[in-house]
Amino acid sequence: MTEILSEDWRWIKQHPKTVAFIVSIVTVFGLLLANGVMETAAVYQRMAGSLRIPR
Repeated sequence: MTEILSEDWRWIKQHPKTVAFIVSIVTVFGLLLANGVMETAAVYQRMAGSLRIPR
């Protein structure tokens, strides 16, 4: 297992621009996903608040 990790670490050290690009892309998609979830929750809250339940 340590051999695999050392090979991965070596690749990361040899390709810092590629790693930075991948990390940036993952971060952007994560932020977009979080924003979408928050917007969806806000829409559902507005919909629930506008419902009038007859008694």
